Amino acid sequence: MTFLSTLIALPPIPAISTVCAIYITSICIYRLYLHPLSRIPGPKLAALTLLYEAWYNLFAQDGRFIFHTENLHKKYGPIVRIAPNEVSISDPDFYNKVHYPGSQFEKDPVTYEAFGFGDSIFSTPTNELHAKRRAPIKDYFSRRSILAIEPVLLNTIKKFLGRIDAAIAMQPERLFDIQNGLRATSVDMSTTFSFNFPLGMLDMEDLGKRFSEDGQRRLKGFWVVKYFPWLPTVLSVLPKSVEKWMLPAIQSLKDLTMMSRGSFDSIKASGETGTSIFHHLLSPENMKRDRLSDDDIIQNGVVCFAAGAETVSYTLIMTAFGIVSNPDVEETLYRELREAFPDPNELCLSKLEKLPYLVAVVKEGLRLAPGAFGYTPRVTPKGGIKYNEYTLPHESVISTSAFYLHYNPTIFTNPEKFDPERWLSPDSKNLEKYLVPFGRGQRMCVGMSLAFCELYLVLGSIFRRYQMNLHNTSWEDVKQGMDYFSGFPAKGSRDFTVKAQKRGD
Repeated sequence: MTFLSTLIALPPIPAISTVCAIYITSICIYRLYLHPLSRIPGPKLAALTLLYEAWYNLFAQDGRFIFHTENLHKKYGPIVRIAPNEVSISDPDFYNKVHYPGSQFEKDPVTYEAFGFGDSIFSTPTNELHAKRRAPIKDYFSRRSILAIEPVLLNTIKKFLGRIDAAIAMQPERLFDIQNGLRATSVDMSTTFSFNFPLGMLDMEDLGKRFSEDGQRRLKGFWVVKYFPWLPTVLSVLPKSVEKWMLPAIQSLKDLTMMSRGSFDSIKASGETGTSIFHHLLSPENMKRDRLSDDDIIQNGVVCFAAGAETVSYTLIMTAFGIVSNPDVEETLYRELREAFPDPNELCLSKLEKLPYLVAVVKEGLRLAPGAFGYTPRVTPKGGIKYNEYTLPHESVISTSAFYLHYNPTIFTNPEKFDPERWLSPDSKNLEKYLVPFGRGQRMCVGMSLAFCELYLVLGSIFRRYQMNLHNTSWEDVKQGMDYFSGFPAKGSRDFTVKAQKRGD
């Protein structure tokens, strides 16, 4: 009797079990011994299943996979197989072979589609289509547009400074939650230029702390979708309360999309002019050329908010901590700002961005807290690519990370130290090619110029006016402890709080 006839003769359940066992065994043998990446070193379990990554990002340790792979690189070397069809490469000089103008590497759809941003420029996998979709958006981040947005940002910053003043007025040297204050400022700025109105976190008594905490859970939800892409479909047929409880990221994305659509519809109907991304994309000059569909514009509004809020806020938090925890840095920065702006109410981007020490401070903050902290996986183009003795074939996934560059001790001495002076030394130009907080090449962050504008204006405004002292906060409380694409402090970290005093001049 042949194997097939024996299998057919079995009752249904044993037959199905046998087929499944054979299928799974075949997959395991292929991935371990026959797959094109089988020669690349790494844990056997990672070669078998994506659930290896999920274990460190979702179950055993929230958002800790990239830190785990850092240890894997110490064990296996600069290239490690971290998933059945994916490798991680920790090699500073290799980064620019993947991310460069004209690169043929494209975004990995498995990762980027999990964010649920539809046909936005963030999620578009192919470079050709991305360039087409990016064209009408990039002008919004031109120098002229940034200068037009500047007064709007300054109004939000003024409200933030008012919260600090109110805290000081209630009791000199009263504790101020600068962590949630900076995050609230960033969120309100992001919703203003994305949706044409602030979310109002600066008006909340707790500075929107609960919203910020929910933000981490929302981003974690995108990782859940990456590992279990079928889950949203299953949840969609269940009561909304179940969906919201099991995967709050989906409901949050729906809420943001609804907010974005409401703003878009209002602006489109009124025909008014303004400084939001919707005003720009609906302007007559954009309407004349190949324009995005209404749904694409709405999705890009969501992306502008999501990309601008958490990333910039964390960079602000890390930079402010670096300044406050180093009194010499704080005093040097204050002297530079006071000389440039005798009147603290006259700060402007065009002068701030030319102050050498402030520029160095911002660069150091971006090094410690890059916008995309974790992996930025790319699909290998036709023809594949060689790395050392290994061949990475077409459609295999290569993951690199700003984390591996920015925290590399051979490039940046004492990498966890906040040291603006490293950007003022004669050999600082050699460091520039390893500073990639916004990525590099044609897929780098389109909002980079706006992010710089926010960083200069917020930090300049704070440290021209106030002298601050740390209160019950350490580096361990603010450094990246979880990776949900953007970095977050580890669970259980204390909020970054300060005692603030107004400067006398």
